[in-house]
Amino acid sequence: MRSCCSDSAPRRSRRRVPWILALTVLLLGTCSSLDNIEVPVTAESRIPRRSVLDELIGNLAFTGFDGFDLSQSQQFENQGYSKDQVDSVHMLELNLRILEPANASFDFLDSIRFYAEAEGLPRVLVAELAVVPDGVTQLALDIEPSVELQPYVIAPSMTLTTEATGTRPAEETTVEAEAIFDVDVNVTGACR
Repeated sequence: MRSCCSDSAPRRSRRRVPWILALTVLLLGTCSSLDNIEVPVTAESRIPRRSVLDELIGNLAFTGFDGFDLSQSQQFENQGYSKDQVDSVHMLELNLRILEPANASFDFLDSIRFYAEAEGLPRVLVAELAVVPDGVTQLALDIEPSVELQPYVIAPSMTLTTEATGTRPAEETTVEAEAIFDVDVNVTGACR
């Protein structure tokens, strides 16, 4: 009878080890992602309709994409973080969409580049689209994933500026830009 009990005790502890190991791995995996949040930020730009002067000069400018302040976004505020807790920021996506007029497309645009700028920091390319396809109302830009944006985000004001080629549209056009950032914040002690 004694040998029966002594054999089953080691088996029970062996069965628990995989569950404990699995639970530990799950908790560690969850903890490591606690400090990363995706923060969407949107802005709009109105592009005036083209004029005869524009035809001669070839001027195309997107304005209104300044003041991308991640700390003011609802997602960032909901998490209760502040700028001084930001360890790292990378852009995940930058999408453009025509809001008005309803029948407009990006046919007026040949190419576009977005740069991050902040006072005292170098201008860095964050996204671009070398060739804009015909007839589209939405664009997904190619992202520069290795660009570290943390110094720009914690600066008093980060601006996204553009360089675009093409001509102004035939009608005033409103474009929405949505940028999605991966923000790594310092949550020291959250997993202890």
